[in-house]
Amino acid sequence: MEQFNPVDHPHRRYNPLTGQWILVSPHRAKRPWQGAQENPAQEKLPAHDPDCFLCPGNTRVTGDKNPEYTGTFVFTNDFAALMTDTPDAPASHDPLMRCESARGTSRVICFSPDHSKTLPELTLPALEEVVQTWQQQTAELGQKYPWVQVFENKGAAMGCSNPHPHGQVWANSFLPNEVAREDAQQREYFAHQGTPMLLDYVQRELADGSRTVVETEHWLAVVPYWAAWPFETLLLPKTHVLRITDLSAEQSADLALALKKLTSRYDNLFQCSFPYSMGWHGAPFNGESNQHWQLHAHFYPPLLRSATVLRSAIMSLKEKTQRLFAEQFGYPATHAIQAPGRVNLIGEHTDYNDGFVLPCAIDYQTVISCAKREDRIVRVVAADYDNQQDSFSLDAPIVSHDTQQWANYVRGVVKHLQKRDKNFSGVDMVISGNVPQGAGLSSSASLEVAVGKVFQHLYHLPLDGAQLALNGQEAENQFVGCNCGIMDQLISALGKKDHALLIDCRSLGTKAVSMPKGVAVVIINSNFKRTLVGSEYNTRREQCETGARFFSQKALRDVELAKFNTVAHELDPIVAKRVRHVLTENIRTVEAADALAKGDLVRMGQLMAESHASMRDDFEITVPQIDTLVEIVKATIGEKGGVRMTGGGFGGCIVALVPEDLVPAVKQAVEEHLRRSGSMLKETPKLAPDGQPFRLTTLRNGAGMVVTLMDWGATLLSCRVQLKDGSVRETLLGCASPEHYLQQSAFMGATVGRYANRIAGGKLTVGGETLQLEINQGANQLHGGPEGFDKRRWRIAIQNEQEVIYELDSCDGDQGFPGKLCATAHYALTEDNRISIELRATVDKPCPVSLTNHAYFNLDTVQSDVRQHKLQLLADSYLPVDASGLPSGDLKNVAGTSFDFREPKTLAQDFLSDTDQQATKGYDHAFLLQAKGDLSQPVARVWSADGALEMRVFTTAPALQFYSGNYLAGTLARDKASYSDWNGLALESGFLPDSPNHPEWPQPDCWLKPEETYLTVTQYQFLPS
Repeated sequence: MEQFNPVDHPHRRYNPLTGQWILVSPHRAKRPWQGAQENPAQEKLPAHDPDCFLCPGNTRVTGDKNPEYTGTFVFTNDFAALMTDTPDAPASHDPLMRCESARGTSRVICFSPDHSKTLPELTLPALEEVVQTWQQQTAELGQKYPWVQVFENKGAAMGCSNPHPHGQVWANSFLPNEVAREDAQQREYFAHQGTPMLLDYVQRELADGSRTVVETEHWLAVVPYWAAWPFETLLLPKTHVLRITDLSAEQSADLALALKKLTSRYDNLFQCSFPYSMGWHGAPFNGESNQHWQLHAHFYPPLLRSATVLRSAIMSLKEKTQRLFAEQFGYPATHAIQAPGRVNLIGEHTDYNDGFVLPCAIDYQTVISCAKREDRIVRVVAADYDNQQDSFSLDAPIVSHDTQQWANYVRGVVKHLQKRDKNFSGVDMVISGNVPQGAGLSSSASLEVAVGKVFQHLYHLPLDGAQLALNGQEAENQFVGCNCGIMDQLISALGKKDHALLIDCRSLGTKAVSMPKGVAVVIINSNFKRTLVGSEYNTRREQCETGARFFSQKALRDVELAKFNTVAHELDPIVAKRVRHVLTENIRTVEAADALAKGDLVRMGQLMAESHASMRDDFEITVPQIDTLVEIVKATIGEKGGVRMTGGGFGGCIVALVPEDLVPAVKQAVEEHLRRSGSMLKETPKLAPDGQPFRLTTLRNGAGMVVTLMDWGATLLSCRVQLKDGSVRETLLGCASPEHYLQQSAFMGATVGRYANRIAGGKLTVGGETLQLEINQGANQLHGGPEGFDKRRWRIAIQNEQEVIYELDSCDGDQGFPGKLCATAHYALTEDNRISIELRATVDKPCPVSLTNHAYFNLDTVQSDVRQHKLQLLADSYLPVDASGLPSGDLKNVAGTSFDFREPKTLAQDFLSDTDQQATKGYDHAFLLQAKGDLSQPVARVWSADGALEMRVFTTAPALQFYSGNYLAGTLARDKASYSDWNGLALESGFLPDSPNHPEWPQPDCWLKPEETYLTVTQYQFLPS
């Protein structure tokens, strides 16, 4: 007798919140849909609509004018459903016609002044303000009414009459019907079980996980077991909370994140602004303890199908393509063919070098519904590209499509199939897939293999999986124009469940490698989009071919590592690095297959770490976003697994092999990083304050040193140095993302000016007249003022892998300074590991000028105490200062003081040993240098505590400001929440502080005249030892 299966058989599910039964009919989801099919609405709204009654400054129907609000805005609904002063209704004894008075109030809550935004598009701080407003309104109205409910109806499909981002809060003298049922059901459950119903339910769902949509530290969003509607969700706190007013500060902030993630997933699922109704239910304000209650929010989708929600989005890919096939071609498809994407565990850029790779297939795929045609025409519909169509004849030369790139993958596969076997005719196809594009998971190979399998199945072509893979590779190489290897197509064609596949890319021989039990393959998308066509991919392949020719070999597969090591110095340094990666990666890949088969995760982790380092430093295909994710996951799993970048590079995904019990910890660590950096995996990149993207530049040299800068503030973001043992060390303090630099006040890595350092009282005297500058450090000006050069976008004049030149114009009166100033900042990376910073400026009026870079260095790790570094500073005198950093006296000789660094010593040796240091909590003093404008000798040297790295400082400036990072605590950090005091040191070249008001000091004049050019050069050289 057939057994009941809830996946296939109709059944009822009990909703314990309402006491109602819900009919579930799985087979009904397969029924055809013949209603309207329209594309999602894509109308772009303006930031301010003059006709909107909710926008700032606009007048509402009542004549009331909205204030120019900048955050949330609350007002009593002009057309409220309830009134505060409703008179009592007369008593009625008719059981069929009863009524009672309803009193209450309704308030509108505008979430943002930006008319174009929706809830998921708000920043996390803005969402936190929304949550706080909900709490404030609930607390206020709860003093008068027993029931208060916050809700939002989003979109016209939900009856919302205004697209401006807003919701409402209603306060009633009664409990609404649904709430009254929830109250009774929760009360009864609590009486029998002694625990809140929904708190128990949270624990069930946390243990199950199959219905989880979003999980954060304090919140869980699930599709409830008793869901009556597709995409209905329930949002719950993980601990016992009665009302939204009872949330802790941490729960409130985390709620903003949960809301953003949940609503973003709705939008991303449907690729439109998804309409919903959201309502918060919490304990009534009725004077009872209400311990049976648990705060929760319902999200309901439109109850009717609408033009803004495609029904195809709730179907499987197979159902979606079959339904669309019938609509487009007027008859049913006969076959549905699929091919998976892949993730490569190890073996990157070895495939086109005839090497080894170790990928596995994943459960993201391309699906094609198809049928034979009687003629020689191929018709294709791309469901994921707004149902774009392509048609071509098998009897005519197949050429590239001019505008639809997706069509060229199909045409290329068919063209190359004709070379293998011409015994096939036309086909109708509808294609859809869920392999993320541009993420390094081989969406193109999945498509190529799927198209090949369509013709193989329909026309019984005598082609095996390897031949279909080769056909797909040829199509991508010769027709599409991307010189990819064979791996992607082979694993898509030959992948096996619960196995990786060791592939010999020369012989196309394969070996299935069983995945250890209890080990998960975790793929994390950086959402940093990459592309191979027209990118660095083809360049890397050309460099590898150059290396093979040097050794007179067909491919690098045939070059022995020992032989390479003896002649590597004869190769071009860049080509040598590429060759070294391929040779060592081949060795790692074969060893990894053996480690995986043995279940040796420790060795597998070591090999994956070596692979990532090689991709980063030798093949140079990683990006900071990828490296950061790898470091976060590695710190979480330790030696219990491995993690590396996967795919062609320059963005995409990372892959990790992780024990299943560590997956939640990995997920939490990554989400915490995303929360800290203010980004979500599916969000668009953050923009600078001027509304434009941050522009990053990466400099590299042959010694493996990599320096990253951005145009905002002409800022040094990262400086990675390759050590003697081949490892790479980050030497700069920095933030997790470009936008975080806007949230710190330590001037990390920025180019500062017009005048670096302090000017007392923000005052200058010019021709007997006193000028007042903008102040930003108490009564003084620091580093050019509150809107100094660190807070500007510098123009990129020139950039390549060796240098970048930034330009900036500062108008007359900018921050109070006289005259127009034109500045350039020339950053270059030399082959002897120097970051050279050349700063120039001209003015049209006399003006004090001192430009510098404010980088913080830590030669050990960014987490360590920099006071263990050794420092040598060749200066005979220093300038004492008060607590504000302003000069407190004349220059002092360093002899016999804690400021004598003429011989190397640790910062800790004499730290805080005298009053001059104690005034500033450590070193934050300018030293007058012995060398005056001579770059031939270093003015300072710094050694890491472990002795592995030395930094030398050269400068043409007269002074060097040495700062031991005394007030870094709380500054946003790259690899942790924030830095601590003394995590980094700064050595800033320039003039002595307050030099414009001290012409007597023995240094060049800091006042730049119109006929002069300001020029200073500072170099930081890194020497592994």
